Amino acid sequence: MSFFPVFLAVFATAALGGTSLHFDGVDDHVAMGEAAGLGAEIFTVECWFRWDGEGNDAASSGTGGVDFYPLVGKGRGESDDGPEDMNYGLGIGLDGVLVADFEDYDSGDNHPVHGVTDVRDGLWHHGAVTYDGQKWAIYLDGLLDVELSTDGAQPRYDSEQHFAVGTAMNTNGTADGRFRGAIDEVRLWSVALSQAEIQANVNQALTSGNGLLARWGFDEGLGAVANDSVGGIDGEIDGAAWVADAPFNVNLPPFAPSLVQPLDEAEEVTTPLLSVEVDDPEGDMLEVTFYGRLYTEPKPDFTIIALPDSQYYCSHRYDGESEMFYAQTNWIVEQQDALNIVYVAHEGDLVDRGDSYESEWVIADEAMSILEDPKTTGLADGIPYGIAPGNHDQSPNGDPEGTTDYFNEYFGVDRFEGRQYYGGSYGSNNDNHYMLFSAGGLDFIAIDLEYDQGQQADDEVMVWADELLDDYSNRRAIIVAHHLLELDGSFSDQGKVVYEAFKHHPNLFMTLCGHLTGEELRVDTYDGNTIYSMMADYQFDGDGGAGWLRVLEFSPSLGQIHVWTYSPWLDEYQTDGASDFYLPYDMETAPYTELGKVEVAAGEVATFAWEGLELQTRYQWYVQADDGLVTKSDVWSFTTGTTLDDPGANNGGNSGRVVAIAKDCQCGSSSTSGGLSLVLLSLGLFAARRLRA
Repeated sequence: MSFFPVFLAVFATAALGGTSLHFDGVDDHVAMGEAAGLGAEIFTVECWFRWDGEGNDAASSGTGGVDFYPLVGKGRGESDDGPEDMNYGLGIGLDGVLVADFEDYDSGDNHPVHGVTDVRDGLWHHGAVTYDGQKWAIYLDGLLDVELSTDGAQPRYDSEQHFAVGTAMNTNGTADGRFRGAIDEVRLWSVALSQAEIQANVNQALTSGNGLLARWGFDEGLGAVANDSVGGIDGEIDGAAWVADAPFNVNLPPFAPSLVQPLDEAEEVTTPLLSVEVDDPEGDMLEVTFYGRLYTEPKPDFTIIALPDSQYYCSHRYDGESEMFYAQTNWIVEQQDALNIVYVAHEGDLVDRGDSYESEWVIADEAMSILEDPKTTGLADGIPYGIAPGNHDQSPNGDPEGTTDYFNEYFGVDRFEGRQYYGGSYGSNNDNHYMLFSAGGLDFIAIDLEYDQGQQADDEVMVWADELLDDYSNRRAIIVAHHLLELDGSFSDQGKVVYEAFKHHPNLFMTLCGHLTGEELRVDTYDGNTIYSMMADYQFDGDGGAGWLRVLEFSPSLGQIHVWTYSPWLDEYQTDGASDFYLPYDMETAPYTELGKVEVAAGEVATFAWEGLELQTRYQWYVQADDGLVTKSDVWSFTTGTTLDDPGANNGGNSGRVVAIAKDCQCGSSSTSGGLSLVLLSLGLFAARRLRA
């Protein structure tokens, strides 16, 4: 991903020698009053902060909201509706991540968003949250932490609740929740800043700027007033103490390396010198690592379908019709070739009333059987699919200790045994099972877990699933269970157990669920491995779900998953940001080889002389620039010619294989030009580093 600075016509000063405010977590705060001028429906809230641990009390943003230690905000939970509702708030959740919330203008509902990266206490961080009228975005230390769509909900911009720092206040100015630690450089904007815009000003103090509603620099160093350098809405300091300034030293990732030579897809390359220009926002020294391999043909795209709750199609309740279910599975078969559909994951609640009405299971059987027809699918076993039993598939509803008689009668082991994609099940029934399938040169395992909100990591089923992830560590893993996420993107009880129990498996990359009407995406990273958790369910959006389903298009060549939402029954798409989006996902199967490394200054060109190549052969390569944070370049390719020259001959006769070249240095110049000097690396490679005077 490329990051480029964006200039907002801001006036900035170096953030040196100032002060910040320390809050004791007991009763300290800064109050700005009702401050109608700080109301906003599109906004960015940002500040520097050092969290010293939990304060005495957490604030609540209201029913359906979030409990948090407040940093900055205008309002909190209050029992009234209308202007007494919360406009916005940013803080640290009880689980130690950044959180934010607002209550919407029309319904008063809360729209919380949870970050995914732990805030390390005792260290200074920069935190920001933006809302653009459609979606939230949380940033920690200048990097995007999470995004979440609200389907266009409008914040309560006319809120009469009070603005405060270090606590959250209602319409009477009564405080709730206490932050413990230091806060500095609080800024409120009437625009949703991009990541590049946040990064452009993260390490400096602003005195004004386009769209900047208010800014408290906390640089007074004495007194009981915090001055607003923009709108004149000064704050009254209650108890907070003046302490040293924030460091303003966020390390931003390097800019994306840009190609110098050879040109992408170049042919007849006789001197394979790989050159890139690298740069860094802070001007840091950069370690550039070159990677290469033989050219690999892109693997074909393929698709997985996620089927949400079908219960009302089978029970004919809430205006659902069985024809909607049939339309879904018929469409899957019709699109099998065009989309290369390789697997269908039913997210549970196949039916509505468990073991009570067999007629519902007959409909489910008829609908899913459409996927199994060898004549229409061209596959002996049909299109592979799995079903994670939901609470409505159990009797009593939601009781994993109850019965799933009809589920196992219609979708038990006997139905799947002998199919090539069926891996097996846990115990004597099919409530928990796994499927194996392959596509795009990749092998997958999908594990379906029964609904169980009381599940524990040491339960036998969980141990069984954990062993499967070990046994099939060479397969990319998907966990499907009915209820893994809540409507605010947090984990359900079962979801939390599943994530904590399986997150250490590097092959786990996705979980899928339904259960609650809405769409959520959660992104977690553990030990460098990203796990996407997605919820999609439409049963109460009208017509019992109206045939809406999720399409996950995997593109190995682009390294991404395109998630989109469609109803075969309505022949309509949902195109908002929560329904149609892209996820980066590396699907490379042929590994790259590390060719070499070189350390260069920002703004220089790094060059690697790639030796030992075959004639008339196509190769691929890329680089990573590292200053503590890593930015990867695009992938480029070239084809060698009928002859190959000595790469060192074009570096002034140097026999070294990795060279750092000043931005204005010519490849044919002397090796000492521009202050370059050879140094021997431990790997036996040669590098050149610009020597500082």
